[in-house]
Amino acid sequence: MEEVTAFESSFGELVVIGAHSRCADCDQAPVYVVGEEAVHVQSPCPFPDGITMQITLEVPSGQMIV
Repeated sequence: MEEVTAFESSFGELVVIGAHSRCADCDQAPVYVVGEEAVHVQSPCPFPDGITMQITLEVPSGQMIV
């Protein structure tokens, strides 16, 4: 669990300091809500385990150096 600071800006918006501004997996900005002494993400990322991609490459030698 991470410790964050949450406060209301002069424009009435919730500002959360110490948390990520974009999701590393889906690149969406999280929407935070304040609960009982905690800040929660309103809509968690739909890809909590990351995004899996499979690519098939036709390599004449059958080998590839990465």
